[in-house]
Amino acid sequence: MPDNTTAAYLSRDEQTRLRQVLLGDTASAPRQQALLAFLFDRLLNEEVDELSAAAVMKRYSNAPTSKGGLGSLKHLLNSKLAKFFDEHAQDQPWRMSISDGYLFHVEPNNPVPPTDLVARFWSPYIGSAQPIRLFYPEPQFFKDRKETYLRNSAAVKAESARVFKYLGFDGRSDLKPVYSFVPAGVVRAMLYLLECFQRYDIRFLSRVIRPSGADETDQGHMLILGTPSTNPLIATLETRLRARSDSRGIVIDSGSTRERILPDDNQEDLTGVKWALLTRRVHRFTGRLTTILSAKHGRTVEALAGFLVNHDSLKELAEYLGVENGAFPEELQMIFKVHMSETGSEPYIDDIQCSERITQNGSK
Repeated sequence: MPDNTTAAYLSRDEQTRLRQVLLGDTASAPRQQALLAFLFDRLLNEEVDELSAAAVMKRYSNAPTSKGGLGSLKHLLNSKLAKFFDEHAQDQPWRMSISDGYLFHVEPNNPVPPTDLVARFWSPYIGSAQPIRLFYPEPQFFKDRKETYLRNSAAVKAESARVFKYLGFDGRSDLKPVYSFVPAGVVRAMLYLLECFQRYDIRFLSRVIRPSGADETDQGHMLILGTPSTNPLIATLETRLRARSDSRGIVIDSGSTRERILPDDNQEDLTGVKWALLTRRVHRFTGRLTTILSAKHGRTVEALAGFLVNHDSLKELAEYLGVENGAFPEELQMIFKVHMSETGSEPYIDDIQCSERITQNGSK
């Protein structure tokens, strides 16, 4: 069951106590009590579908009210919920509020120490009642009859027959799809993140993403990493935003027909300047947080993951965003500049820096 839509975090006795405190307030107007009673009945019966304001007005009470009045009522009830958890349930690990979709939203009840920047950045995940779903890519390769492996991102597209013909194959019958590899940079990025999750006791479930996509993206908070050519979730979710990663680097929609591109240096190898993109988005109705770490190359994703679990690096990000003493924004698109150099057999991550914050109306 989705983690922001159920009262499973409180016992039946605690639910009864909460209902008594809220509904027993003699200062509450009848329609306040009616709305709370309606939401609690839905909650206890595990009816967790999102509702529009119009649907709530139609279903919860015979008392007439306007859509604007319903919004004011929800704001008032959220104030009462906050007061309840501050005064009557301080020892509870969760606190509840009413979301825009008229669901009960659950969040941590205990604040994160302000000096721990890593905990502050990952605080929504630290307090999640359900495991975080970590989606990583498992690119599709092909294997011919001689056990030779072929990797071509275009081979999974509809026009793949032309690709096969160009490569000297008659068609799919000559090749067998296999999923045997995960990009090395993505693996290292996952190790950074999982070590951080273990430190803060964050429960997680790892989920592999193949070209067919995923069937659990509607449950709980998510963390998605990889490249758009290997993780279809990234290509799908970033398409709706102003900045996205693709085969050229980072592409920024300038609001006109022209795109601004931050291209990776040395397209044929991993040395030089590379670009990584951090995206954080909150689902309007459920409060579910999605964090995306993307770049053209897995090693660049690795650099970004290392940045996001390091106190000194996050101090740089907090200063850049102007949140040295406050919470990191839940809605964020941030571009990072990564410097790579050659050392022996593989590229080395020299440095990663905050480069530019992208808003949905413009850039900082």
